[in-house]
Amino acid sequence: MMDEHSLQNDYAPRAVLIVEDSEVDLLIITRQLKKFWPMAKIITASTLALSFEYCQKTNFDLVLLDLNLPDSHGAATVQDFRKFNLGARVVVLTGMDTKSISKEVREYGASAILNKSAIMQDNFLNLLMEDVFHVPSISWKN
Repeated sequence: MMDEHSLQNDYAPRAVLIVEDSEVDLLIITRQLKKFWPMAKIITASTLALSFEYCQKTNFDLVLLDLNLPDSHGAATVQDFRKFNLGARVVVLTGMDTKSISKEVREYGASAILNKSAIMQDNFLNLLMEDVFHVPSISWKN
């Protein structure tokens, strides 16, 4: 059985891109990720265009992508992002109903989709581990 420390090391992304235009959500997401993966390089972009620029400079392991940005809306955001980054695991974070859009964003290349309300919950990292890395849920100490 793997413990928390080995899971953190085994699945820790080296570079994470958060594409989010809400400063409040961005702060919460960054804080949650830093608690779990303190060594990860976290870069933020408030627009899809800015994320494209960062993808030219950095090889991201994990991307947390908002669907409604100033320059992109809906599932097409994932499709457009994938034109510039094919390798990273993309997790869609949205305030929209995840059931209604889940199939479409996965077809465009998202690994997972989570409702933004999940970022405020203590089990946010459990959800990431289950949905993105397919590691069974365990209790994480944050």
